[in-house]
Amino acid sequence: MHDLIARPELPGILFVTIGHGDIGAFDFPAGRLLELGPVGEPERLAEIYAAADVLVSPSTEETFGQVFVEAIACGTPVIGHGVTGVAEAVRDGITGLLTAGTTADDLDARSAGTLSPARSAAGAGRMGGGYTAKTNGPMPPAITASSRRSARTGLADRLGLPA
Repeated sequence: MHDLIARPELPGILFVTIGHGDIGAFDFPAGRLLELGPVGEPERLAEIYAAADVLVSPSTEETFGQVFVEAIACGTPVIGHGVTGVAEAVRDGITGLLTAGTTADDLDARSAGTLSPARSAAGAGRMGGGYTAKTNGPMPPAITASSRRSARTGLADRLGLPA
């Protein structure tokens, strides 16, 4: 994820981390990363998922894929490795995107194509089933619609996310 967060061709994207870890130890461009740490309240976690444009998780060992299911239930598309419970929780191209491999490079490549400004604009306003096909493959619905929803409903303000 480090290489993805550091990419200069993804301007205006805020990466928010939740849970344990120390990704902030790396040197990222100012305003690129917000670390929320562990979140124990289910309501706050649901707000965070709903405010996100997309959830990207590097997990390769998921029995059920709960984090993915929770994000999808909040209307947020997901990107993860197509293994274990994640492969069963995510409908590739519909509720999210799955990688073919299990390396950080696989996840970065799948995420970077989805997070590009042109791809995000193509998905604006589409919620629910289906997907938007572009020359480099399917994109899950609502990549940018969820950020518009969070601004409209005040989720971004309640979470303290920058405008």
